[in-house]
Amino acid sequence: MSNKVINTLKTMYNLSHQKVEDKQKEIAELYKLMSDMEQRFEQLSKSIESQGIPTVLGDDTLLYLSYGNFVERARFEMEDIKEALADAETILHEKQDAIKDLYAEQKRFEILHRRKVQERQDKIAKQTQAELDEMSQYRRQG
Repeated sequence: MSNKVINTLKTMYNLSHQKVEDKQKEIAELYKLMSDMEQRFEQLSKSIESQGIPTVLGDDTLLYLSYGNFVERARFEMEDIKEALADAETILHEKQDAIKDLYAEQKRFEILHRRKVQERQDKIAKQTQAELDEMSQYRRQG
């Protein structure tokens, strides 16, 4: 077995391993982003709850309008976050499917590389044994 084939398989394994690591990093970053979005959603939700309809506003129409605008903007942002989370979930599933395929590819190259190395070692051992047998045979004859 040529070293070139073994080296090529080792390179292919290393490349596929790097792809798996890159995809794992992408997934981790996506989880972090989703976590940040969920925290922001909770923050907005608590902010709306804690604000409630202020009783101290009295008859001040401007304060009621400001409060209404705040709640409307917060709910609009919360809807955006829900949509973004749904999109992120879809992307996450796609990346998880992709990493399964990449990992399978990595394992194939790892197994092929291991087999070729073993075949080379077996071939060398067989040649060495044949040489030893030949030397032993000459000693008996000589």
